[in-house]
Amino acid sequence: MRTALLLFLFFAAGIAQADTSYRVEVILFAHTDNGAARSEVWTDGARPDLSHAIDLESPAPGFTPLDAAAHTLGGVASRLGRSGQYRVVAHRAWIQPGLPEQAARPVRISGDGLDGTITLILGRFLHLRTDLLYHTSLDGRWITARVGDRRKMRSGELHHIDHPLLGMIAEVRPVGD
Repeated sequence: MRTALLLFLFFAAGIAQADTSYRVEVILFAHTDNGAARSEVWTDGARPDLSHAIDLESPAPGFTPLDAAAHTLGGVASRLGRSGQYRVVAHRAWIQPGLPEQAARPVRISGDGLDGTITLILGRFLHLRTDLLYHTSLDGRWITARVGDRRKMRSGELHHIDHPLLGMIAEVRPVGD
């Protein structure tokens, strides 16, 4: 009897966890000082796989884009732009279900010179996986860099992912928090 109760509670917790929706907000920004980028050797990156990506212009069920009025990190984006050190390339927010890695769906992110995906993965911890291709001019020549990362996240905290060409600030929180 006790084992059956424990199994029920375990599966009920898993179902409840799978039904949790998350609010994801990301700001992608380019570094305006390319000093660090000049020290790197850049090769054309392979294109990210966009075949299964959710397009926020016509989202799949459970994925809801949020317009600029719903952005909570607008002040952060403004400070980045005003600093003169960064240029905001994309600022996106959406609501999506928390899904395990096997079922997680990438969300397509595009902007000024940017195209790729961001995937929220729900496991024991939240993870945010980026696979972005960024095109920019460096010393009069066009370069392409693939920016990929997988970051363990804590909900409700701001996370910073940096790269010599492109940085990202992300916040993920359960809907209702």
